[in-house]
Amino acid sequence: MRGPRLLSQGRLDEAEHALVASIDRAPSIDAYETLTTIYWKTDRLASASRSATAGLALLGDNSGDRYRRAKLERLSADVMRAAGNTRDANALYLDALRVWTTLGEDKNLPRTIAAERKLEFAHGMWYLGNTDRAVDLILEATDVAPDAPSICTEAVAFLLEVGKPIDALDAVHRGLSAPNLGELDKVYICLWVLADARRRGDEPDRQALDYLKSRHGDLWYELLAEAATNRLELPALRAAANTSPRQAELAFYGVVLGIDPATKDPAIKKQTLERVVSAQLVMDAEYDLARQYLSTP
Repeated sequence: MRGPRLLSQGRLDEAEHALVASIDRAPSIDAYETLTTIYWKTDRLASASRSATAGLALLGDNSGDRYRRAKLERLSADVMRAAGNTRDANALYLDALRVWTTLGEDKNLPRTIAAERKLEFAHGMWYLGNTDRAVDLILEATDVAPDAPSICTEAVAFLLEVGKPIDALDAVHRGLSAPNLGELDKVYICLWVLADARRRGDEPDRQALDYLKSRHGDLWYELLAEAATNRLELPALRAAANTSPRQAELAFYGVVLGIDPATKDPAIKKQTLERVVSAQLVMDAEYDLARQYLSTP
């Protein structure tokens, strides 16, 4: 499916057209889920709701379909919440939780699925008002599958987005201690918590800072680590930003880590974050965080 590959490059319109074409040829739940996410994150909520409904209609009642149903119902709940329809959102969150429970006990599931279920449960519980239990579940998820990249990064990103920086640091520390979690993921979660601390006027976390200081090399994430710890000048980082995703990250981290001194000007800061959003990398944490920073300066 070409859609996700195009999406990762910020080619949103092309990705959307490819996904719609693939659905016309042979409807798939993957395409509907991705299309729903695109519509939701670009504020086309009616289209997102229609796409989710169409995707749910494809699903049966075997365990694989229940897994996909639970995820898509939670996504549909997010759409309803964004539309201000709290009643329907809560009903969908509850139904997603119910479907997740039908998959059995954690011990009988693959570790990554058990951890993903905890994250999904946490997401629903947070918006249903059970925030303390939601945080507990997120941290439990990082313990169940500490080396799974998507689990750790999603845990940290969600905790930052809902304003739980101390718990986000806890998740980061767990990730840094996981021997098989990749360097790339460790670098990005450290960048996120340093950016959040700077935004709040807090001291940078020592473990995150030390980890970034220990990274060096020519890979893009290594260059970001060097720039974030004052070991690489902005022109060198800019020269390496030779793709659209890298340019969006350069803009984002230039603002949130103070790498680009020009963004100290509030107007330039706002314009730069808007440029991050306009890059349309809707599956990246930087897209979500940039939107959040714009909405709550």
